[in-house]
Formats: sequence, C-alpha cells, structure tokens
Amino acid sequence: MAVTTAEEFFAVLQKSKLLTPSQLAQARKAAQKGDDPKTIAKRLARRELITRWQAGQLLAGRSSFYLGKYRLIELLGRGGMGHVFLGRHVTMNRLVALKIISRQVGKDPASLERFLAEARAIASLDHPNIVQAYSVDNEDGRYYIVMEYVEGLDLQRMVDEDGPLDCRLAVEYIRQAAEGLDHAHQRNMIHCDVKPSNLLVNVQGVVKILDMGLARLTHDERPETSDSQEQVLGSVDYLAPEQAVGSSELDRRADVYSLGCTFYFLLTGHPPFPKGTLAERILKHQTQAPPPMRADVPADLTAICTKMMAKKPDDRYPSAVEVGRVLAQWRPSTPPSRRTTSLLRAKPLEEPDDADFFGLNLEDGFRSGLYDRMSGNSWIERISARLFATPLRSAVVVSVLSIVLLGSLSLLFVRSDRAAVEPAAQPPPATFKPTPVPTRKPIERPDFPLLESLPAMEPALDAPQPEPPQTAPLQPQAPAIPP
Repeated sequence: MAVTTAEEFFAVLQKSKLLTPSQLAQARKAAQKGDDPKTIAKRLARRELITRWQAGQLLAGRSSFYLGKYRLIELLGRGGMGHVFLGRHVTMNRLVALKIISRQVGKDPASLERFLAEARAIASLDHPNIVQAYSVDNEDGRYYIVMEYVEGLDLQRMVDEDGPLDCRLAVEYIRQAAEGLDHAHQRNMIHCDVKPSNLLVNVQGVVKILDMGLARLTHDERPETSDSQEQVLGSVDYLAPEQAVGSSELDRRADVYSLGCTFYFLLTGHPPFPKGTLAERILKHQTQAPPPMRADVPADLTAICTKMMAKKPDDRYPSAVEVGRVLAQWRPSTPPSRRTTSLLRAKPLEEPDDADFFGLNLEDGFRSGLYDRMSGNSWIERISARLFATPLRSAVVVSVLSIVLLGSLSLLFVRSDRAAVEPAAQPPPATFKPTPVPTRKPIERPDFPLLESLPAMEPALDAPQPEPPQTAPLQPQAPAIPP
C-alpha cells in the first residue's frame, strides 16, 4: 500500500533497515515541515542515502530489500526466468548480480531439479567471455543465482544509441562471443538465446555472454499462451529456423545462426527481418534471405555473415570456434576504445510533473536540492536557502540578478563609448602670478673716483727722481751699567 504521509514513509524506511540510526536521523533532519513523501524520497536519493529504485519501492510501501546475505540496490532487468537485481554482499561489500528465479520453478520438483542441474553446469564454466556464476542459493522458497556484475553496456543499447558499428569493431565483438560460446559447447551446453541484449561489453572492451544455459529452461517452462509469445518477440528476431519449429536435433549450430543474426544487427542497425507479425518473422527466417547490408561492408565479410545465417544447419559453420578462426583475420591490431557507460541503471520514477528547466525543479528549487545544501546555521545560509526554496523565488532572484548585471554592463559600455568618442576635457590653465621679490637694502660702498681721474700709478721715465731723505747715522750707545 502506497504511503501518503511523511510519518508513514519514515516508518517504512526504518523497517527496511536501509539506513543506520545516524543516517535515519540525518534523513529526518533533511525533511522540511510540510514535505510530502515523494519530495522526501527524492531528496534522500539526491543525497545518495537511497537509490531511486529503493525510493520507488519505499513509496509503494515495500520494505523488503534483503535477500540472504545481499542487499538489493537496483533492478537491472527482467527476463523469462525472473528478475535481475544489483546487490551488495553485506559482509564482503562486493557488488554482484542476483538473478531471482520465478516461484513457478521452485514449486515444481521436476522443474526445480532441472534448474539446479543447469545452475551447477553454469557454475562450472570459467571463461573471460562468459559472465561467471558464483553460487545458487535459496531464501524463503525463492531460488536465485549469484553472478558476476558487469559494468558496461549491452550491444542492443550500444547500437540503439550510436547506430551501426564499424566493421572491425563488430567483428571483434562477434569473435569474442564465438570464443565464449565454443567454451560452453565443449561442455555440451547450448545457449539457445544468443542476441544483442545478452552480449555485454565491459569498460575494458571485453564481451560477456549472459544467461548461459538458462534460455532453454525458460522456453521449455513457458506456458503456451499469447501473452507468453509476446514476451519472446525480441528472441524471435534471432531464433534459428530449427529452433522455432521445435526440432529435437538442436545443436551448437543453432547458436551459430543466432550469432550471425546478431552480427547482421551490428552491421545494419536492425535484425534481419524487423517487420511483420510473430508468425511472419518466423516464416521469413525459414524461407527468405535477409536484405542486403550497407554498401561499405566488404563483400567477403558479408559472405561470412550470410554463411552463419544459412537456413540449413549443414550449410553453416560447423562450430563457433570455426567462426572465431574466420573472423580472426579481421581482428584489429589494437582493440578499439569505447566510452565508459554503466550497464543498466534504475529507471527514474514516473513523475511527469517533475520538470527541470534550467536548473529549476518544481519541488526542490535548484537542481540537486540547492535548498538542502545551502541550509545551515549561519544567517547568511538560512537567508540564501529561503531565497531559493521554491521555483518562483528562484526565478525572481535570478531575474533580479540578471537585470542588475545587465544594467551594470550596459552602463559600463556606455561610459566606454563616450570616452572613445569625446576627448577628455582639459583643465583650465593656471594663472601665473609672479612672486614679489623682496627689496634689498643697497650695499654702501665708498665712492671711488673714476679711473680717468686717478693719478698715474707709475711716474714717467723722464721725470726727475726725488732724492731720498737724509737720515742721521746710528750712534752706538754704551750699555747701561746697573748701579
């Protein structure tokens, strides 16, 4: 039953044991007064306390997220055998893929025995191009397989997103898949459901085969109803003719045909016979040749793909190892690089009203919960958080800031243009006022006669010379004798 109030949501969250007591207290603190459960769940997902898939389960009132020693994190996909989840070992903290088998298999003793036999055979496979199975376990009557978690992208999504692959890249992926299939064929295991969505490419460019040995059990256990037929539409596009009619002489060459159809899909971007009803497509696989490939595919490569998709098993390559040997000449000298992409992530919650336009969210203000990140103890943080609490406030604040910024820039440009057109005004010249020179008192000098009025300094040569004055001769005086 879906939760309707915040208290109900926190009660389910506490019961799920997804959060520690301290994390639960942090989650309660993050919830604002008046928040509805959906807003709280989205806020916790943004803070990475829970995943979006877990948030959707909590909103639906489900609190069971543990399967044995594993915590369920996300739903990776659905298949004929059941559901595949991303899980984490509670003790070892290791990510794994958990394939939970439907209850129908567990209730029937014969089906359960066949499943366990297939599971033991899968666990015996050890090849770098096959997803490894670690163990098989049971929890409350639900059987599940613990498998290797592959971080990467399947070939179906790869072509859907990027279009047909380069010839050498497609050859490399099919060659690796052929080597993995040959390893299983040598142990008398047939895949029976080789298709692009069952071939994963990890971040290192290594192909991993999914659901090895489980497809045959799935097809055998599926009831003959129209609904069940619709579930295998994706597999019909890659199904061998002898497999579609239920031939008892099914062998490894059926996987070669399906691998050839997958090769065709990688080179063209669509299966060999994409149009028509279920019966029409099955008939085309038995009677018609596939349409021609694109022009840039080499003729000899087209011939290899055509031989893999031969209608009669005897006209195909006898084994997957032969396919790998033929394609080896197309193997590039250096493995082609590819962008890192996660395998599958939890699908977002179906919320058509959860609009996000230029960072504005209808419930949480700016993207990633700006209100939550800015809420703090200081008055500046509180005021800032309140300004961006709602989309309307956020829009008003952004608009005002934009107007102020544009106005400032416009004013700055206008001033710059005026300065470039009009010369700068020169200041008026300063009036020169001479500083008065103080009057000095004249220096008193003696009056000297002019040079013309002075007598000659030297007498003339012919002038009579004056006689020297007569002086009396010096008379010696007797020394005074003291009395």
